Amino acid sequence: MSDLDVWNIKKIDGASRKRIPPAGSIFTYYLVQKGICFGRVINTSKELSLVLPSALVYLYRTHSSAPHDIATLKKDDLLVPPFFADSELWWHGYFLTVRKEKRKESDCLARHCFSVESLWPGGQTRYQDEFGN
Repeated sequence: MSDLDVWNIKKIDGASRKRIPPAGSIFTYYLVQKGICFGRVINTSKELSLVLPSALVYLYRTHSSAPHDIATLKKDDLLVPPFFADSELWWHGYFLTVRKEKRKESDCLARHCFSVESLWPGGQTRYQDEFGN
């Protein structure tokens, strides 16, 4: 069972195997309880503090009956906190890009903060933004 099963996100039929789209792009995901929902790629910078190619994404509560019928996506209507998604989510058909557009600053939260667990015994949790600051 994957983490996506816990969130009740299912694969989208007919999703093509693609890479992470550019920042600003809108994608769909299928939430069992609501149907077609939307997400946005916020940052794909190579400066992100991760080893694997990934993107900072938002998943919105906004849902629709059709993947191209996109309502207004508001940063204060997130389903879960922002997280890093790797290309596997697109490759395996969980996310399907439906529109490529430029990201606007108004699309983004003012600041992102993530907890980072130490891998060493007795290590402390630290907090950082997506760039490791």
